[in-house]
Amino acid sequence: MEFKEDYTIPKMIKDSADKFAEINAQYKRQKNGEFIPVLYREMFQLGLDFGAALLQLGLKREEPIGLISDNRAEWMQADIGIMSIGAIDVPRGCDATPLDLEKILSITECRFVIA
Repeated sequence: MEFKEDYTIPKMIKDSADKFAEINAQYKRQKNGEFIPVLYREMFQLGLDFGAALLQLGLKREEPIGLISDNRAEWMQADIGIMSIGAIDVPRGCDATPLDLEKILSITECRFVIA
């Protein structure tokens, strides 16, 4: 498969959300241990909503933002939002030490951190 130079990850996710709108993209774990499905269209819309909220908070295009999370549905939704507004995600897992986080987030000059 050949991709155009301007075919970005957010565009790829949007195309998938359009094509597979009513298909489960994720399963989100509830506090009671049950898993509920998240459709492609829902996942994409949640990401767009998150990106819009980041813009309202003052995050700028090409600005780095820390994203501290383990693998979970919300991580992907946040990442979609970050990429959709052209910001730069600086992801770290919750197992990162405070010293590692301090170094990484200061080197990348993150004004915002989502944890």
